[in-house]
Amino acid sequence: MNINHLNEEQKLAVLSSEGANRIIAGAGSGKTRVIFYKIAHLIHNLAISSNQILAVTFTNKAANEMKSRLNELVGDQSKYTWVHTYHAFCVRVLRNDIVVLGYTKDFIIIDTVDKINILKDIIKNKQYNFDSNEIKKVSSMISYWKNHQLSYRDVINSDFYHEHKQQWLEIYKIYLQYLPKNNMVDFDDLLTLTLELFSHHTEVLQKWQKRFSYVLVDEFQDTNELQFELINYLVKIHQNITVVGDPDQTIYSFWGAKARLILDFDNYFPNGKTFILNQNYRSTQNILDVANILISYNHSRIAKDLFTMNDRGSKTKLYHGNTSIHETNWVAKEIKKLVEKKILLNNILILYHANYLSRDLEEALINNYINYRIYGGFNFFERKEIKDVLAYLKTLVYGDQLSTVRVLNLIKGVGMTTINNLIEQSQNNHQSLLEYLMLNVASLKPSIIELVTYLKVWKEKLKSYEKMTLFSQDFLNNDNYLQQLADGFEEERLENVKELFNHMENYDLQNADSLQGMELLQHYLQEVSLYVEQDKNSANQDKVSLMTIHNAKGLEYDFVFIIGLNEGIFPNTLSIEEGISAIEEERRVLYVAITRARKGLFLSYSEGFSYVTNNYRLPSRFVIEINPSLLELKSDKQLEDTKRSLSWTILKNISLTPAKKSQWKTGDIIQHSTFGKGIVTNILNSNVEVAFNSGIKVLRSNHPLLKKVLSED
Repeated sequence: MNINHLNEEQKLAVLSSEGANRIIAGAGSGKTRVIFYKIAHLIHNLAISSNQILAVTFTNKAANEMKSRLNELVGDQSKYTWVHTYHAFCVRVLRNDIVVLGYTKDFIIIDTVDKINILKDIIKNKQYNFDSNEIKKVSSMISYWKNHQLSYRDVINSDFYHEHKQQWLEIYKIYLQYLPKNNMVDFDDLLTLTLELFSHHTEVLQKWQKRFSYVLVDEFQDTNELQFELINYLVKIHQNITVVGDPDQTIYSFWGAKARLILDFDNYFPNGKTFILNQNYRSTQNILDVANILISYNHSRIAKDLFTMNDRGSKTKLYHGNTSIHETNWVAKEIKKLVEKKILLNNILILYHANYLSRDLEEALINNYINYRIYGGFNFFERKEIKDVLAYLKTLVYGDQLSTVRVLNLIKGVGMTTINNLIEQSQNNHQSLLEYLMLNVASLKPSIIELVTYLKVWKEKLKSYEKMTLFSQDFLNNDNYLQQLADGFEEERLENVKELFNHMENYDLQNADSLQGMELLQHYLQEVSLYVEQDKNSANQDKVSLMTIHNAKGLEYDFVFIIGLNEGIFPNTLSIEEGISAIEEERRVLYVAITRARKGLFLSYSEGFSYVTNNYRLPSRFVIEINPSLLELKSDKQLEDTKRSLSWTILKNISLTPAKKSQWKTGDIIQHSTFGKGIVTNILNSNVEVAFNSGIKVLRSNHPLLKKVLSED
């Protein structure tokens, strides 16, 4: 087997066969190639029996690719190598030894749907009143408790007992009893039961330790503590472990991934060796320079600068838009320029940090006749919460049956049997469904009476509103729809609805001189319907790809656009409040996004008020960190240097220097020249949260517009 085509650092990593080896593999540095060449080297050159080798990765796709490449390199010699995901490996262990835990070897593995159905039965038997969203949350919490190895008793003795409903805990207790009683395991059990075997049954552990002389782990930066414990048990005797990963690409901490496991690898294996792969085979040097300077601001990392033998390439374009519409229109125009150069849409990727950011983007692409596909989510106007809100508004404006049925379906306790009966009665009376409901209120269920009465009141109120945005906000707030999303921890759905308000606000401004009230809302709803229909009728398979950055891990495209680089969006508000470690993870997310690009990189942000962040948009601190000499600056304002802008200077002073003690405290009364009087409800680093009559807003605490009126000491 010839390894001469590998670079020097790759060769050293492949040939280091004994002991603990950590391979820090930068983006696009050929890490996957190194791991399967190393396995091939063990088999072909060192005559290690393939059934003595275990390779663990995170996806079935990666495992299958590794098997295929090994077969190309060493043929049948590799066929007994164990190449598995963590879960698949654990299944094989449990099929052999689960009997010592009281199960039989033919145990049943239940999937997510099975799990939800079991939980529904438990909830029904306990006579709890849970909707589908709460059942999903219970399911997720059970996974969390299991993966943190918390028994029912452990949870009672932990903070979770106070934070979550007692009913959830009772469900957990019954669920833990139900599965073994019925010889069932769920996906979380595959790992936790294997760990129980290794930690409490020495004879089982020793058998598997003897089975594998070499263990290799791909994507080690995404490993969680439970997975690491499993691997650590296996290699305790021989210590022949190779881990491959990049701490700069640890972006799944919300799934339990721990960057410190790869960063502190030499603490667990003091005699281990470290190899750094920093030659990139994917991107131009200009793209890598942007990535290198950005990630250098992180402290929790192993220093490395990516370099390439590829062309230097064009500079990264940075666009500053007056509004989010200007920003996304710029993206569309740049894509059209690429198409004019014979670039296929399939080679173009647009990334964003949160799904709601796709809304303006979709509109700009549709208006410019650019076909697109969204991965890992629905088109904006096809998302449930958006369709719900539009159904409410269409019911008010048009009273059509489709919208009315959708709104009725949102009422707890009203199912399709009731709705079909109402439809039949309305047809018998030659009336629309809404007309029938409004003329026969007395015969309806109380919950439907409440809805119909509410619609009557707000249909009348609509006449007095000039702006449909304000009307829609008041309408939904009084109906408690937004509050229900907030109470149900439906944060992404709530963000999407707030982004719809941004869209409506822009439409209000564009049509302020010609339309208002009911007529304005009618025109808006018609236009939205056109957007949806145009998108559905797009048949061309050559399409721009749209997705969140977390969905883009492992992908690469010739041209990559990253939009929404605003403070409070990227990094998001929660990360800003949580502090340095959360900010560093956000920076890693952007680093991953940048390193998806092969030939061209486009970054953008905009100004204006955002209903999602409830604040004015400022450029992200991450944009500030990139050296301007690496950028080709594009701006509505035709700035020679975007860093000269006032907002940029303000942000730099706020976010890149230690926060000063706030001049405000909770309870202070503030006078704002636009919003009037408000009360301070929270201090958020350099910002202050204030409750005004018009709603809660987050403002810069040192802004001269804020005046203290009264302090309640």
